[in-house]
Amino acid sequence: DMAAYFGTMIRKLQVTYRSTNSMTLPGFAPQAGFMGQTKFNDLYAPGFDFAFGFFGDDFVAKAKEQGWLSGDTTVVQPASRSMTNDFDLKLTLEPFPGFKIQVNGKRYAAESSSIIYSYDQLQENMTGSFNITQVAIGTAFQRIGTADDNFASATFDQFLTNRDLLTSRVQRQYDDMVYPNAGFIPAELRGKKYDRKYGAIGSNSADVLVPAFLAAYTGRDANAVNLNPFLGLLQVLPNWSVTFDGLGKLPWVRDQFKSISLTHAYTCKYAIGSYSSYSTWIPGTTLDNKQVGFVRDVETENPIPSSAYDISTVNLSETFSPLIGLNMTMKNSLFAKVEYRKQRNISLNVNSVQITEGHTDEFVIGAGYTIKDLSFIAKTSGGSQKKVSNDLKINVDVSYKDIKTLLRKVEENITQASSGNKVFGIKISADYVLSQKINLQFFYDHQGTTPLISSSYPVRADNVGINIKLMLTR
Repeated sequence: DMAAYFGTMIRKLQVTYRSTNSMTLPGFAPQAGFMGQTKFNDLYAPGFDFAFGFFGDDFVAKAKEQGWLSGDTTVVQPASRSMTNDFDLKLTLEPFPGFKIQVNGKRYAAESSSIIYSYDQLQENMTGSFNITQVAIGTAFQRIGTADDNFASATFDQFLTNRDLLTSRVQRQYDDMVYPNAGFIPAELRGKKYDRKYGAIGSNSADVLVPAFLAAYTGRDANAVNLNPFLGLLQVLPNWSVTFDGLGKLPWVRDQFKSISLTHAYTCKYAIGSYSSYSTWIPGTTLDNKQVGFVRDVETENPIPSSAYDISTVNLSETFSPLIGLNMTMKNSLFAKVEYRKQRNISLNVNSVQITEGHTDEFVIGAGYTIKDLSFIAKTSGGSQKKVSNDLKINVDVSYKDIKTLLRKVEENITQASSGNKVFGIKISADYVLSQKINLQFFYDHQGTTPLISSSYPVRADNVGINIKLMLTR
């Protein structure tokens, strides 16, 4: 019975996964035969896996190793590869009548690379972008201090703690390694055990800052957070929206209200806007493991531990739209709504080693009333009188919004407000259809802004007027 109950909860399930891969390989020497294959050095080239589109990231290295690539130095065009992976999950649940839950999860990754294979060591340059749905609700309601206490934040303090812990975690990946026997690695270090004195993990590197940021602002354990900034499919966390209109079915509510509903929605996305690769990077273990390797120090020429990815910024955006909302329509044509919305936009800038936090809290109270069949006598151009009867719709919205943007400098542990306002607004409108071609609207808007920082000044704005909409279509 329980299995049947949960089975009937699911109203709709849609899972979509799209993957596109392409490769262009100039200088491929073997001639194409049946299904594009030909025997070359006792192997089919380029291989049936390639013919059916199943080629790995190491295909160019494989082709070079097997002698499939031309050694002609006039072939200067690099090999190119592009890839996109798009996963989308949509689920609709109805645990009981009137209570609906929409669940969605998404992961998107796009990457393109050019590979120069003319030298002994492959040189790969990558660019791409990435985003995935996450849940950061565990830190969404932590208190933000004032200027008097440096806008104190337990989440930011946790980030600073995580930075030290992650520095040690990332460093331990290299302590038992040996230097690669390839690339720019000096001859005296090749094949020898890694030594920190020639280059160690920096606490301000992207390999440390990104997982420390993700752990702190999503409420995860820094000892368990994934060191790979490109979270996998199994790390997709769903977002949701909830609607409940079952209250309208209660007898005492049904007698007074035409409809009444509660709403809630949550979205959170972790994104790497764009990234590239280090031109001097060489892998520390295998070619397909781009999390562990070395880049060349431009001053000392020594190998510095680093992943292949040059990430400048990562973002975490979170929205409650609304956190809680109530919409009511009474049988006497009076309707009202109450909403509380909350939003966070957090950005880590690796280059400048700082975090920008944008916080928005908004309260909205609205009410309206429809006067049915409001009539009056209008005089036509011919002097005759004509009765006009239509509904008059009156709306009033009152809102309060608190917006602030904080700039947190990691090294100095200093926070300053870069912008922010407290905005109080009132909107009043009355709409009436005068005829089939003329709509009238009276409106009044008031907005008062009080700035967070002293370099700005308060602003008050009032707009009042009448809109006349003429519809000239036949």
